[in-house]
Amino acid sequence: MTLGLELLEAVDGLDELAARGESAPWSYERYTPPQLRFLADPSPRKAMIGGNQIGKTLCGAVDALGRMRGHHPGLGRWRPVPVHGWCVNSSWKQSLIIQRKVWSLLSPGELAPGVRYTNKRGFTGGYVELRNGSTLTFVTANQDTVDLASATLDFIWVDEPPPEHIWGELVARVRHKRGTIYLTLTPWGRPVEWLRQRCDGDEAEGIAPTISTTYAPLTVENCTPQGLPAFQSQAEIDAFARDLLPIERNQRVFAGWEGVTVERIFEAFDERTIAHDVPGGLVEIGGGIDPGAKAERQVAVLIGVAMIGGRPRIWILDESRSDGRTGVHDDARNIVSMLARNGLRLKDVDWWRGDRSHSGDWRGNQKSNRDLKRAFAEVQGTSYDSLPEPLRRISTPKKWDGSVAYGCRLMNKAMAEDLLTVHPRCSAVIDGLRHWKGDRRDPKKDAVDAARYIIERMVDARKLWSGMTARMAAA
Repeated sequence: MTLGLELLEAVDGLDELAARGESAPWSYERYTPPQLRFLADPSPRKAMIGGNQIGKTLCGAVDALGRMRGHHPGLGRWRPVPVHGWCVNSSWKQSLIIQRKVWSLLSPGELAPGVRYTNKRGFTGGYVELRNGSTLTFVTANQDTVDLASATLDFIWVDEPPPEHIWGELVARVRHKRGTIYLTLTPWGRPVEWLRQRCDGDEAEGIAPTISTTYAPLTVENCTPQGLPAFQSQAEIDAFARDLLPIERNQRVFAGWEGVTVERIFEAFDERTIAHDVPGGLVEIGGGIDPGAKAERQVAVLIGVAMIGGRPRIWILDESRSDGRTGVHDDARNIVSMLARNGLRLKDVDWWRGDRSHSGDWRGNQKSNRDLKRAFAEVQGTSYDSLPEPLRRISTPKKWDGSVAYGCRLMNKAMAEDLLTVHPRCSAVIDGLRHWKGDRRDPKKDAVDAARYIIERMVDARKLWSGMTARMAAA
């Protein structure tokens, strides 16, 4: 029984289910209302626009395998097999998630000889073939268009919004066989206005819709497969919505094309977040750095984190912000001063994280973590190799589509649950939490970024506990 993207993964006896599916692939399937509408849609261009965890990827995989098997759950015998398709993903990492979903819906007897799959690498060669000769190849949207322009296909499944310039190449790949392109996505984290116009049209611009669209907002009804209990309750949906930032809630819950206009990103911030609290007992200390060439654009933030009742408690303790145009030696001295007024030295900091190299401005003043480390050594009158190991191993934040929202969501949730406080002296951080509206060019983002980088690094409970265990053993 197909219960939905998340619940399917928790169903016991999946191998048994797949074995039954080999002889009667769709006899045991149960679909939600939007899945039924999407699967039964015969349009050559169609899309399922849905909230998170509504079952879009599962629906896309079922659609692909139905075409490949020659007996589609909504379209019947779509066209004679074998057929050949692509699954287009935003990245290879995302592709592995999709491949895992396709693998979970296959039974061993369906695969052509020689097809292999592992959770770590996916299908060998990024390619799955059935015994009937049908194939599905996994490609990424950032491949060169020359690579994309090398196949004649029966169908293409696009998971997550592709860049606009790729769309024309995809249309060309199915043109000869009059094939189908279908999309399953949540319109978040990428420019999607061009796609919205194709799905909804634009009367003011005289644009007619060209993609048949099934909308699937996150509701209990849309999470209820035929004859089965809902796989998400209203309470669970409400809790998920509360954890999101206001700017992303409309898209991730209600399948909207755009986020709503908000007064600020951090809705959970209020005056209670500002407190003179300082951690007592065993804590991990971290420093986050957002480099900048111009005056007041270089920010470092000092935080403390402790596990209390199994949850990370965060204190933003202090900040160092340039009051003029500073070089890396000025930045190093300012950070050392920040530590000193908190009774700390470089060796007391357990974690450091600094943004990627800053290219400077028209006057130069380039900065990097490597340059800053060398400046610390010179300011301290020591050698580079004598710097504390955490500083020598300063990390850079991982960035992906939605990474800023991820970190902000984490901070907003911590404030909402009274697990994050900011010391009053952190004026730049407070200004960012109080007023930043999401514009990436806004200087208010600098202090937020410095805090976000190191908080993301440290709230991983496994890292935190391992660090604390080592310190307790050494004490």
